[in-house]
Amino acid sequence: MHPVWTIEPAHPQRASALAREAGIHQITAQLLLNRGVSSADEAQRFFHPNLGALDDPAALPDMAKAVTRMHRAVDNGESIVIFGDSD
Repeated sequence: MHPVWTIEPAHPQRASALAREAGIHQITAQLLLNRGVSSADEAQRFFHPNLGALDDPAALPDMAKAVTRMHRAVDNGESIVIFGDSD
């Protein structure tokens, strides 16, 4: 199965306005718009994240199951491998 790419339409006027407000390149502004970032404040939070702005990890689906399983692994001396994805 081949991946399906969705190309968002460009919004040059919105990107230009966001670029001016946030002090960033217009292409960067368009990429932010594609990710749902639409204001200079949101752009600054995107580029300068902090732990206080993160969502509660307990709200992730099946987090309680994952925690229970990790506790069991620790109790049984099992290895734990964590895979991460940056996006």
